[in-house]
Amino acid sequence: MTCYLRAGELQQAGIPVFPLIAGSKIPLKGSHGVRDASTDAHHLEQWFMRGECNFGIALEPVHLLVLDLDRNHQAGADGIANFMQFRQERGLTDFTLGNTYTEKTPNEGLHAFFSYPAHLKLKAKVGFLPGVDILTVSTIMAPSQVNGRPYTIVNGTLNAVAPAPRWLLEVVSATPLPAEQVTESDWGVGRRQAKFRGGKADSFLNRVFDGCGHGERNNWVASVVGSLLASGTREEVAYHLIHLFNREFVTPALAENEVNQIFKSILGRHVRRYGR
Repeated sequence: MTCYLRAGELQQAGIPVFPLIAGSKIPLKGSHGVRDASTDAHHLEQWFMRGECNFGIALEPVHLLVLDLDRNHQAGADGIANFMQFRQERGLTDFTLGNTYTEKTPNEGLHAFFSYPAHLKLKAKVGFLPGVDILTVSTIMAPSQVNGRPYTIVNGTLNAVAPAPRWLLEVVSATPLPAEQVTESDWGVGRRQAKFRGGKADSFLNRVFDGCGHGERNNWVASVVGSLLASGTREEVAYHLIHLFNREFVTPALAENEVNQIFKSILGRHVRRYGR
């Protein structure tokens, strides 16, 4: 797939894109990088009229962040190895990049994408670890190429991005997270025996009733499905609930077949890891 077609797909999904010079991360001449990010197909056509371009996406409008693990770093750091060591030392054994949309970079690094609650304000964290950055503003996207080597999709889809765990949000949140601020990863996504209890149930119900609008719908549905399954909700019950929630709290509601696709994707991931 070309960058033009891929960028168009993301625009249709409500994700703002912006042009970069072919083969680089530099904004296209006459453009202003992420400040020009748009979901307007007319803009995309104008950018690509002069030939193939690379492209990036704006992360903040769609509430995404990227864990950037660099390899062959100019300082010699191996971001993947350093992050795996950090994960082991912190006891984050439940955290795996295989549960979310991930791209491989031209230098054999990884970009792992996570969603976060819309009310949070984040700041990028450069040098979180040697060779590890956390991106919150923008990122280059597959199939863009740098130095003749492409970014490639390794796992998942952007319409089923895993929610960021609390420890990751604490690193990039512009203000301290309140004690009751609980993310899905804290209270059970990926944990078969997790239970809704106390403030955690309240947090989930508040998130459902808050709903979401255009540009957030796919991530919201995926997140709610994951939360339901992780709490021990039976598959058939979770299926009916997510269709009900979509009709009542998503504006405009996703098409039924889109909800089915997201549900199937999240259920498959859950079953592969924990069984039925």
